[in-house]
Amino acid sequence: LLVFSQAATPTASFSLNPSGRSVNIYTDFTVGINVNSAADQPINGVNLKLSYNTTQLTVKSITTTGTNFAACPTATGTGGTIALTCYVNPPTTLTGTNLIANVTFTAKVGSGSTTMAFINESALISKIALSGTGENIWNGVTTGGTYTLTTPDTTPPTTVITDPISTSGPLSGTKTITATAVDSASTINRVEFLVDGVLKGSDTT
Repeated sequence: LLVFSQAATPTASFSLNPSGRSVNIYTDFTVGINVNSAADQPINGVNLKLSYNTTQLTVKSITTTGTNFAACPTATGTGGTIALTCYVNPPTTLTGTNLIANVTFTAKVGSGSTTMAFINESALISKIALSGTGENIWNGVTTGGTYTLTTPDTTPPTTVITDPISTSGPLSGTKTITATAVDSASTINRVEFLVDGVLKGSDTT
């Protein structure tokens, strides 16, 4: 049984790991939800809600195994809200940074950015229970994370051999080949020269 009140100085916090990264469209990425509390303020339970954009992300899974919490009777992710209620069994308490759950999302779009935030509303209040008193010591900071949504560049660069332009017969001896390569969406870091599929040289300038 978790009993919450509001008396202690709110210093504990929630955080996401990572709090930002780039994600390609239609790919999965996992975000860890952590609770952070000071050494002199041990906790025994958390109750939180985290918002996400359903037009940009889909929740694939929520995993609470492998954490220091004994049980999470609530672990859902629908309608733009991740809801978690987790606790430890007395007399166990937690301090420092502790993982609550790993949430795996799938990116539905490939442009712009998407933001996740901890919900702080009277009916949906996130709480961190102070061991021994049940006081809510969450600091109320709602900042979660921002993730950049991208579409991979699948268009190959354009390459042109500028010298020799043409020849009436086979080349002999040593010949310097000059070429240009252009990619409007990506950076070119190397151009390779092949003869009959065999690499003969490369240029990084």
